[in-house]
Amino acid sequence: MSSIMNHKRYLFLMGYPGDDVFSCVLLRRLLLAGKEVIVVFSTSGDAVSKTGVREQEGHRALSVVHLSLSKIFFLQVPQRDVFNHFSTIINKTRQLCVRYQIDCIISPDFEGGHEVNDSAAFCASEIANLNMLAHYSFPVFHMRSGKVVGARFKPLTPETETISILSQEKAVKEGFLAAHQTIKGHFEKLQESTGDFYPILYSRELYREFGTVNFFKKPCDEIAYEKRAERVGVFEEFRKAVEVYRPRPFARF
Repeated sequence: MSSIMNHKRYLFLMGYPGDDVFSCVLLRRLLLAGKEVIVVFSTSGDAVSKTGVREQEGHRALSVVHLSLSKIFFLQVPQRDVFNHFSTIINKTRQLCVRYQIDCIISPDFEGGHEVNDSAAFCASEIANLNMLAHYSFPVFHMRSGKVVGARFKPLTPETETISILSQEKAVKEGFLAAHQTIKGHFEKLQESTGDFYPILYSRELYREFGTVNFFKKPCDEIAYEKRAERVGVFEEFRKAVEVYRPRPFARF
C-alpha cells in the first residue's frame, strides 16, 4: 500500500472548484478504503462566474464519489483578493483539522500556474507544519516554454506517488470534468496547449510529499498567472502576502 494511503483522516485543500478533477481518483480510493475525507475550497471561483454556480458544480462533482455534503466546505474567500486572506484560510482550515482529527492534508502544488493554487499550497504547508500533518501535493498546471502544461509536475519536481487509473475509474474523471461546465474551456485550452492533456489526465494521478519549500522564490521561470492581461509582478504580490502573514503570532487550537 502506498504511503499516501496510510493515513486515517484526510483534508483536501483546493484553490477552487475544478482542482478536484486532478485528484478525484485518489479521493474515491480513500473513501472506498473507509478513510475520513473532507474537502475545503478556499475560494468559490467567483472571478469566473457567480459563487453559487461554481459551488453547485463542486457539489455535483463530489457527488460522483458520494462524498457527503456535510464534508464539503467553501471558505468563500474572494478569488481576486486571495493574497489578503491567508490568515482566514489557514485559521478556518486548521479548525476543521482539529474538529475532524485530520492527519494528512493534500493540496495543489506550488507551481506558478494559478495564484489561487499557489496560495492553497502555501496555506496547506503552513497548516501541515502547525498541526504536524503529512502533506502531499498534486500538479494542476504550470507554464513551460510558453506552453501551459497540465497534470504534470514542473521540471525537477519528481513525484513520490503515482496512481494508475483503472478502466473503471475513468468514469470518475469523466463525471468530474462534466460537472465543471463553467471552466470547460480551461480544460480544452490545456489540451490544445500540449496535445496530450486528456490522455495523461485519464491515465494517472501524480502526488509528492511536499517537504520544505521556499515560497519567496518563483517556483518556475515562467509564472502563468503573470501572463494573463499583462499582470506582470503578481508573484511579487504573492511573495509580499507570505511575508506579511508569517510574522504574525500563530494561533493555537
